[in-house]
Amino acid sequence: MDWLKEEKLVVCQGNGILAAGDSDAADFFIYTQGLESPSPDGEMSVLAQWLLAPHALYSGDVHMQIPIGSLETQAVLFEQLLPHFSRPKMVSIANEDQEVILNGIRPSSKQWLRDKLQSGEVYPLITDLYRTDLIIHEPAKRLQYYSLYAERLETIQLEHWDELWSFIANTFMARGDRRYILCPTGWHLTDELRHSPTLRALASVPAVEIQLVIDGDDGRVQYIDVVPV
Repeated sequence: MDWLKEEKLVVCQGNGILAAGDSDAADFFIYTQGLESPSPDGEMSVLAQWLLAPHALYSGDVHMQIPIGSLETQAVLFEQLLPHFSRPKMVSIANEDQEVILNGIRPSSKQWLRDKLQSGEVYPLITDLYRTDLIIHEPAKRLQYYSLYAERLETIQLEHWDELWSFIANTFMARGDRRYILCPTGWHLTDELRHSPTLRALASVPAVEIQLVIDGDDGRVQYIDVVPV
């Protein structure tokens, strides 16, 4: 596979979770007032489809935190995403809104997206990224990292990709850790992945490095890590 470079192998020990932020700080609080939104009108934007797909694929509830970027980005959040959730929350630090916490997806939105996923009437990258239902596996004991040679993947042009990535860049990629992580389902490390529309779209993004993180025992793709360079 000449489009990948083998990097480090990490042996995992335990399952500790590192929490970011200082929730004990006096200027840290979470509020819900003013975040109420009317139920959606039955349609869903490409951005909402992209971010809500894990919620629709998993039988339980999925927790998502989206950093607040510019006022324009915040407006997109309120208009396109909040209407699909019944329990959105805002995290504020030092009287400045920092991120939105989304959980409690509305059943109507979840069913709409599940129906569209089954019929294939969603943004094409979503059916590529999520090839099976979201299944919680046992944590991998060994993680093998591979860097992707973006220039060795065939380019792809997709409608809506530029505005979708612009939102990601101004939210997830703009926060402190400056990375964007995707967790595909049904992906295994084979040469066929070089034809993935998702990887080809990511490879078109300038000034980022793309890594595939693989279960070192069974070859299952754990996640895609996109970081600036």
